[in-house]
Amino acid sequence: MTRLLVRGPAILLVCLGLLTLSCVRPSSLVFDSIVTENLIRHGCENEVPFEFGTSESPGERCYSAGFVFGPDYPNSHAYVSVTVARAGKLLDLREYHRFKRKVRMEDKDQPHDMQWGSSLFPDIGRRAMVGLVLSPNGGGDAVVFTTSDGRFDIKVEQGNHLAKGLEGPNVLCGKIAREVCRLYGSKPGR
Repeated sequence: MTRLLVRGPAILLVCLGLLTLSCVRPSSLVFDSIVTENLIRHGCENEVPFEFGTSESPGERCYSAGFVFGPDYPNSHAYVSVTVARAGKLLDLREYHRFKRKVRMEDKDQPHDMQWGSSLFPDIGRRAMVGLVLSPNGGGDAVVFTTSDGRFDIKVEQGNHLAKGLEGPNVLCGKIAREVCRLYGSKPGR
């Protein structure tokens, strides 16, 4: 009888521990029905064929579309990806606040139409930040945001390197990010 009393609380503690872990680490699988080929297609202003897939790495789930240009353009590539991770992994809170403070300081001395704050910190989810990369034959941008409930960071990123004269996809990362945020927020019981 004593063994049962000792085992009972031990098993109960283990079960409670597992339950707590599942509450602390939300599943990114909820995004499988949100980040779809259709979402990517509607986030592009023009039609360029793409291959869609998902992948996982420790702590991240990535949905990606690689745009297809054919054998005439072997060195050209373009992609869009949506990466999901626990909050704090993709958007470092300290770095976000440091950079936002810096931009606000620089913006305060500028006329309204020359301020960057609203462009670099769009109103998406709990917090969001935009990044840009430019290069001679391409570039890219990304919108990283934390969901309104503070559980996930989402990074919507696009990039390309295109041959001169080749029209690539016009991917609207902000539009995709807003739609992911809206669809996630409308999910019952997330």
